[in-house]
Amino acid sequence: MAGLTVLHWAQQKSKSMNTFTSNKIQQNNEIIANDLKERRQERKLRIEDIAKKLKINVKYLLALENGQLKKLPDGLYGKKILNEYALFLNLDADFLTKLWSMETENQNIQSSQNIFSHKVPHIAYFIAIPKIIKNALILFCVIICTTYLGYYLKNIVQAPMLRIDYPTDNLSISQNYIYVAGSTEPETNLLINNEPVLTDTAGKFSQKINLSNDLNTILIVAKKKYSKESIITRRVLVKPEENSTIQ
Repeated sequence: MAGLTVLHWAQQKSKSMNTFTSNKIQQNNEIIANDLKERRQERKLRIEDIAKKLKINVKYLLALENGQLKKLPDGLYGKKILNEYALFLNLDADFLTKLWSMETENQNIQSSQNIFSHKVPHIAYFIAIPKIIKNALILFCVIICTTYLGYYLKNIVQAPMLRIDYPTDNLSISQNYIYVAGSTEPETNLLINNEPVLTDTAGKFSQKINLSNDLNTILIVAKKKYSKESIITRRVLVKPEENSTIQ
């Protein structure tokens, strides 16, 4: 075997072995392990000395020579360890790292197949639910959300309640003032003839309004921050009493 390159030796070994594809992963492990171990022994080198020289943990070099590639670090770091060890022993590093890549790819395929096999029952469970039930649940959620949103928006933009208890419309009085009393919703802005009026916590109010000796129009407006306005008007006629003197 001394006159053969590592690649040629691997090809000859592959041809002479009557194996199935299912043994491919083990064969790659053996090729990497045998090449490294035989070349080191040919050169009569101690693996501990090589580890110190390359500054690589000796357990990784032992794992390579024993075909235990899973014990190496994942990814490029493990591949780099193999590459440096092969170069140190004057082996075909490219060929051995290709075997490494084939090994890791096969391991990834097996891992993904195992994960998929564990997830199949869960996927099948969801597929087993009739589509009509899933669609009904989705539709129900959409209706609930839409109804809630519509109700919420309606409460925001709807004009607040406004009730005037006194005065009645088209009222005739003799004095030059009147008290406007009523109620509205809490936290509502209330204006009477464009003048702000305070309400109590229940929304009730009572406000004195001065009148002129004629027909007076009282405008009451209630509005929340984003709502429409509630507007009520009251017309009050002031007729002063005439003082007559009997002689």
